[in-house]
Amino acid sequence: MFAVGVLIVWGGYAVTSWGLCLIKGYNVTLGQWVNPVSPFQWPSGPVPLIPATQIWPDGKATAAAPSQPSSPDISTQMQQQQAQIAQNQGRPIPGSVASRL
Repeated sequence: MFAVGVLIVWGGYAVTSWGLCLIKGYNVTLGQWVNPVSPFQWPSGPVPLIPATQIWPDGKATAAAPSQPSSPDISTQMQQQQAQIAQNQGRPIPGSVASRL
């Protein structure tokens, strides 16, 4: 019974984490993601994305140049702005562990 529970929890984690990969548009299949014999390793360089002509990943995870120019995310810009304000005021950078050491 315990083994069945472990398999259910592992299956839920595997499908949920692969769903996150789908939402982010990563080009990795479920079989590649959960294969215990050959764990998936990301290629060096930018994360391979699903081509615009496909709906599901094809598993050909090659690091190709992005099809659209990458621009900084608005949250990244806000984090950089908050970090600069904190540094100017002499406070630790938000999210850093410097204040907890």
